[in-house]
Amino acid sequence: MMSNTNYVDAVRDLAAGKKPTKAYAGMPKEEREKLKEEKKTEKAAAKEAAKAEKAEAKLAAKQAKIDAKEAAKAVKKSIVERAKADKALAKLEAKLAAKQAKEAANAEKLEATLAAKQAKIDAKEAAKAEKAESKLVAKQAKIDAKEAAKAQKSDWLETAKAEKQMEIDTIKAQKKLKKQIEKEEAAVLKNAAKVLKDVEKAAEKSEKNRLKAVAKAEKEALKAEKLEAKELAKLEKEYAKKDAEIAKELALEDAKTDMPVTKAKKVKKVKKVERLDTDKNETKKPVTRQESKHIEVANILVEMKTQN
Repeated sequence: MMSNTNYVDAVRDLAAGKKPTKAYAGMPKEEREKLKEEKKTEKAAAKEAAKAEKAEAKLAAKQAKIDAKEAAKAVKKSIVERAKADKALAKLEAKLAAKQAKEAANAEKLEATLAAKQAKIDAKEAAKAEKAESKLVAKQAKIDAKEAAKAQKSDWLETAKAEKQMEIDTIKAQKKLKKQIEKEEAAVLKNAAKVLKDVEKAAEKSEKNRLKAVAKAEKEALKAEKLEAKELAKLEKEYAKKDAEIAKELALEDAKTDMPVTKAKKVKKVKKVERLDTDKNETKKPVTRQESKHIEVANILVEMKTQN
């Protein structure tokens, strides 16, 4: 039996020159059956549209999962390549620093050796010059003494005494001068030996410092290499863990999407599809939980890449 509401709606549709969309009292049986068939067709079409939308959403989710995995692999590969490049650069810099330290130490040692040799040569030359000058002074003193003795020939005894005294004085002066020269030569040689010894000590100290610097640089390079290897292993472990978690979550989501739909759920989903069809110009398609998870994972990977 038709309701009053259906009848009023039908009368309004007929008055407006429209085809009735609901059965009403007095409606021909043929039109009523035709209306029922149209309703069934619309319902079946809505059901098929819901199935197609569900299949499309499932395919989109799988594609998003594949894209997220590919993005994660690309980010991981980029980070690993960068870590390898940084490691090679650090190793090269350590080798270069060790080589420069060695070259600087060798140059310093060579300079110290040359300075010591030059100091020794200068000391010998100074000693020779001083000795030659002392000989000239002694010779001139002897000449002067002889000239003075000749001037006093008037008194032979005095002259002989004076000459003898002069000879004695000359001998004493020569001995004194010789001692002075020997003393000065010894002092010069001693000073040169001291300078050479100081230079050798400085060279030994420089060599020790160089060896310490090289050892320290090698130790720091080894330490940096171990630390980078540890960080790289940790990073790879974290990525493996993230991949496992993502795979597990996606498997759970796939299992949920593949579960059979009950009759009540079917009705609810059909109603939801109908509501979305009627309001498709006003509302947007909701984001599924799986799509949200993929977006979250992609954001985490981008953030980790930016921090590195």
